[in-house]
Amino acid sequence: MTFKTHPQHLRHHPEWMTSLRPNENVVLFFRRHWSVLVLRLFLFVLFAAIPLIVLFVFLQLWTPQFHPLDFFTIAAILLLSAYYLLIWLFFLHEWLDYDLDVWIITNQRILDIEQRGLFSRTISELAISQVEDVTSVVKGKLATFLDFGTVEIQTAGEKSRFIFEHVPSPRKITETIIHYHSLAVQTPSPSVPRFDS
Repeated sequence: MTFKTHPQHLRHHPEWMTSLRPNENVVLFFRRHWSVLVLRLFLFVLFAAIPLIVLFVFLQLWTPQFHPLDFFTIAAILLLSAYYLLIWLFFLHEWLDYDLDVWIITNQRILDIEQRGLFSRTISELAISQVEDVTSVVKGKLATFLDFGTVEIQTAGEKSRFIFEHVPSPRKITETIIHYHSLAVQTPSPSVPRFDS
């Protein structure tokens, strides 16, 4: 699994490219694993197909006479339209949640950007020098096969943790954080090469 580090991949978050500190470089930029989005897409297709399946079975059992101005025909069309609008909004929400939820690791900071709904965003920031412990967890056959899992970051002097769930290559993320934490502890603002994709 490769990680994106080129500035173009921060197109949704240009403020971070302009707010980088002196000698600060983006090391890793990643979202949740693509399998999360595939599951949402599967649910979208499933819910979209249900009315079509019901209509097909209904027409096989009974052949009604539809009239354009019939009340039940109009009501059915309106309900079906509202149903498809709702599942489309559901998928759009899930897509935005996936696309706008990102983690950025620089040689100085760890940034957690979480989109909550359409008009709310939570941004958490942690100096990489404050990292006390990093743990990667991969559970299950599918997670092992596709190489995704959870990364837990324990901060120094705090009980709370940074938890990155369903992220790709959790071991590589853990090793990268540990590497740059060691450099940050040795020198205040290390200038080190990036992990290019």
